[in-house]
Parts: sequence; C-alpha cells; structure tokens
Amino acid sequence: MKRQKLFLYVNPDFDTRFQSGISRLYQIFCKNSLCNLEIIDTEFLKTYVPEDSHPQILIIAGGDGTIHNVINSIPDEAFKGYLFGIIPGGTANEFARSLNIPISLCKSAELILNNEKIYYEHIGIINDEFKFATGILYGVASQVLQITPVIAKHLFGRSAFLIGFTKYLMQYWESFLIKRKEFIFNGNHFRTNYLLINNASLISKDLEKSDINLEKKNEFSVIYLHSRLKLLEIFKVMIKYHAHYRILQDHALAWKQMKEIKLEFEDEIELLLDGEQYKFISPMEIKFFKYPIAIITG
Repeated sequence: MKRQKLFLYVNPDFDTRFQSGISRLYQIFCKNSLCNLEIIDTEFLKTYVPEDSHPQILIIAGGDGTIHNVINSIPDEAFKGYLFGIIPGGTANEFARSLNIPISLCKSAELILNNEKIYYEHIGIINDEFKFATGILYGVASQVLQITPVIAKHLFGRSAFLIGFTKYLMQYWESFLIKRKEFIFNGNHFRTNYLLINNASLISKDLEKSDINLEKKNEFSVIYLHSRLKLLEIFKVMIKYHAHYRILQDHALAWKQMKEIKLEFEDEIELLLDGEQYKFISPMEIKFFKYPIAIITG
C-alpha cells in the first residue's frame, strides 16, 4: 500500500519552541498514521509544481511570518495544486486563529489528518508582486512588533507585545507623539501613526459577530488611529487591540472594508507584511491574489 506523502515546511525555531517539535510531528504523521513526511525548503517550493488533479498537502509549521515565506516562494501556477495544513507555531498566529485552527500542535495535526473541512481563503497581493496572508502594519504597531524581545514572545505569546509597547513608549515617546504620516487611500485623506490593513478575518480578534459584516469577510479591513489623540487614549487602544476586546467600537479608530485599495503617501515607508519587514514607495496597489488557497480548517 502506497503511503500518503506530506510536505512539511518548518520554521527554524519550531523544533526548540515545541520541545523536539519535528520529532513529535514525525510521531503523529509517520509512526501513528503511516504517512510519508518530507521536509522541504523555499528553494524546493520555487520550482515544484504539483498536479492539479491530485492536490499535494503542504504542512506549514510556524506563525504568520512562516506562512508569508511560503506563499511568496510558490510560483503562481502552483497554488491550485496545493492543499495547505497549518501547525501554528508563532506568537500571534492570526491567520490560523481566523480559520479556527487549534493552536495545540497535536490538535492541529489531527485536524490535518482528518481533512474533513476545506476553506478557500483569499490572500492579498501588493503591486502584483508581494503576497500577504494576514495583513499590513505601519507605524507604532510595526515598531512594537520589531522591538518586542523574542524570549518574551516565547514565554507570554501575544501578551508579550504589551511589553514591546511599553518599551517603545520609554524609548521613543517624543517621536510617538509627533511622527504621523499623511495617507490617501481610494481618495480618502488621513494622518496617522498606526495603520492596519487586515486580510485575515477580524473574527481572529475575538470580536463580536455584530461588530463586522460577515458577508464582507473577503474584503480588506483598513483600520487606523485618528491623528489628534492624547497619549493615554492611544495607550488604551493598544491595550484593547492586543487584548482582542471590541476594538472596532472605540471612538479613536476609523475603519472601512473594501476589495481593492490604492494607498498613496510621500517618501519611502517601512511596512510589515505578516510580520516581515518591507520598504515601499507610493503608490501601492493592493488587491486579492487571483487564486484562492485551499486550507484544512476547523
């Protein structure tokens, strides 16, 4: 009997973070379920094109940044041949949470083996070149993510970003108060030092269903802080955001949902795509990638 082949793309820190995590996956997929597990890298993904008629299961063991690396390595024509399984192994795991994928290694692996529910998720693409699964961050939020200590992320998960935010305030409070950028998106002008263009369903923020239009879940959500706010108001918003508490009802925020975005600004800016750092110049054309990706979900 031919054993089912599974591809595994794994974050370099996954094995340490999950205490021999790769060995545990081999135990689940190979010894217990008699699958053939093959570890692959980005170079392999750049050239391999699976058959459309027999979808190849590709397991991604890692967080949002790992998913980002995978979707930006796969040739466009190869997306239709993959069925993605996610083993959440990051700090925030926003993409996995938005699809109701268990954070537990064993439970998410079991979900992949059962393969009972498949969801077709749209991923975003910038200027027809840079793909993103979860979202785009600008300003204070992106800098907080970058300066949050890695050890804190491992110990406290998403709550570690509050440590990063406190560290940011202590180091950069002067620039935090005055450094705001002028943006134009789809003809709307605003100034902000916090911008999120979210792709993963806002349900991953633990919002009430009444807060969002579920019929528009395959639209980008543009969220930003108003420019004239007191420091304590901004601090409150950041706490609510990372506590995932009814953020969209806060008066300090503005947000809209839309399918395509033209984002314009002056000078070069630094953005985080799924937690990975990029620099862009204006304008940015943001839309959905032409192929939805098939994901095993909960």
